[in-house]
Amino acid sequence: MLAEPGVCGRLPSRDGGRIRLLVTDDRARERLSTVMADSPAGVITVCAAAAQCNAVLAANPAWQSGTATAMVCRDLHTLPAPALPAGLRLRPVRRLHDDPPGGVPLTQAVTAARRADPHSTDARTLTEHLRALPRAFGLWVAVDDRAIVRGTSGSAAFGATASVIFVNTDPDWRRRGIARAMTAIALRSAHQAGAQLAGLHASSAGQHLYLNLGFELATPVTRFRRSA
Repeated sequence: MLAEPGVCGRLPSRDGGRIRLLVTDDRARERLSTVMADSPAGVITVCAAAAQCNAVLAANPAWQSGTATAMVCRDLHTLPAPALPAGLRLRPVRRLHDDPPGGVPLTQAVTAARRADPHSTDARTLTEHLRALPRAFGLWVAVDDRAIVRGTSGSAAFGATASVIFVNTDPDWRRRGIARAMTAIALRSAHQAGAQLAGLHASSAGQHLYLNLGFELATPVTRFRRSA
């Protein structure tokens, strides 16, 4: 684990693995240049205040980038509990090989996420990224009566803080409250695991949804991903 001025997160082990860092400011520039060379795969999230670090990563074609806005919910006790629309039911995703049987395969959830956002990370990279997340993460899907995935979400509790990821809705099922309900489901799971506040990365289209759930805008971020 790494916790230094301007940067925190997880470094690859001697046996390999993926880097996962949050860069908050340019005090991390020298350290970032060092760890990038030893990181064949992973995710580095860079806040807007770290402009120099952003430039270092952007200059390396091995790291693919995308933009979002970091948002925070400071009190999960106030979270509303919207229900899924009629005709949909909640199912867990079988993310890891030793997860309980009966969950929806991760490949189906990823296919649905790619259908929701065709310009996002390719299916293989996204699948690898989700499988490489810490075991604390859980993923869920909303399926219709034909078992087709119409919405996704995920979360994990790390002490008092929850991380929310993978919120997507089938384009043909939007404006029915699915994303709002799936986000709330993920947050409630993290709250039950002990989290008191939460953070996520929102697209411009998703900001209004999260504001309605009690989130606040924090900072623009750039997410850099590198595949193995």
